[in-house]
Amino acid sequence: MKVGIILNPVSGGGRAVGHGPAVREALAALAETVELCESRHPGHAPVLAEDFAARGFDLVIAFGGDGTIGEVTDGLMRHQPGEGAKRPELGFITAGTGSDFSRNFAPRTSPAEAARALFHAVPKPVDVGHVDHVDADGVRVSRHFINIASFGVSGAIAAAVNRTRAKGTSCGPLVYFLASLKALLTYPFPTVSIRIDDGAAETQKIALVAIANGAWFGGGMKVAPDADVSDGLFDVVIIAATTRLRLLGNLLQVYTGRHRFSPNVRIAAGAKTVGRACDGEGERRRAAGYRRRKPGQGSGPLRDETRRAAAQGLTLQNP
Repeated sequence: MKVGIILNPVSGGGRAVGHGPAVREALAALAETVELCESRHPGHAPVLAEDFAARGFDLVIAFGGDGTIGEVTDGLMRHQPGEGAKRPELGFITAGTGSDFSRNFAPRTSPAEAARALFHAVPKPVDVGHVDHVDADGVRVSRHFINIASFGVSGAIAAAVNRTRAKGTSCGPLVYFLASLKALLTYPFPTVSIRIDDGAAETQKIALVAIANGAWFGGGMKVAPDADVSDGLFDVVIIAATTRLRLLGNLLQVYTGRHRFSPNVRIAAGAKTVGRACDGEGERRRAAGYRRRKPGQGSGPLRDETRRAAAQGLTLQNP
């Protein structure tokens, strides 16, 4: 078996780098070929994953946080196997701030032991989503995701988490909570039109919309309590904008999944496609949150669509 490892050197405050040699040695004792590459910047991991796939690797392991797992997934899905060939299987070793995708599975021990378990694991199919949208600069972006795609206040929260010096430390969930608390008190909620599958579009002011493959995001927030990563369907969580006091209550409830009983929360299970349209001027500024729209770039409505990838899905190797 040929195994490729894509390590994010800044994940876990740099802890992942220290475990890299042990992970490589553990796999070298089992596999025919082992290569470890470090991602150097955002957007580099998909390139590395696609290269591993093109060179016929059997297993590609994402070693980092949720961002690394998502980027490796995107790279593997970009690769189109030739006739009679298949994509590499995906594995992951968690070392990030939120580590939310891993919550959908049984907990693991040390990175080296996790690597050995991955090698011997029985692979199973896992769903992959695809999002096509226009970014804050008016550029069309297309990517795959394996956990959750969201818009609304989550953009401002993610930007705040990425800026904090505490990113990657053991207090990760606290960092997300404090960033969420601040964002909910200041975020200007946009009005969007949301369409799920072939249903009618519904227009409303929203705090958050999460298109969920997995159940958790935001450092332990169980935003989609019944989501299943291999059922072939999205759970779409819509949190309508209401009083900020009620939204703060939603924030406290989301860690246990009890937010689902709030009158301003709706969860649409069993979705395959989700589309949105909104005011380009407002939503580009608000949903992206952390990126300022450049003057003169883009105008008119912003239209996004999130769907299950039409291409062949991935096989997840997870013990």
